[in-house]
Amino acid sequence: MEKGQYGYLKRRKDHNLRMTMICLAIVLALIGLGLIIWKSRYNLLMVPAMMCVIPLANYLVAYLAVVRFHSPDPALYEEMSAFEEAGMLLSDLVIVDEKGKRAG
Repeated sequence: MEKGQYGYLKRRKDHNLRMTMICLAIVLALIGLGLIIWKSRYNLLMVPAMMCVIPLANYLVAYLAVVRFHSPDPALYEEMSAFEEAGMLLSDLVIVDEKGKRAG
């Protein structure tokens, strides 16, 4: 699904939340496994666990950045769908300026 298509934001949020949960599960599993096997926080599994925190943070930040934005009402989108054939309808976009502030 391309940016600007109806439902893009919901799909993107779902993907980022899912990936956040997967990364979190991996981190917790590695930490737990290391604690069970070596009975210490200082073990070899802590290195990959801490390296997995980086993608976890990236997915979490991407999710939190768009969590408050929603797709337009489906009825409104149906009314505006005539503009889609002319290539003038973009529905799910969050436009920001170069400083990251929301435009408009």
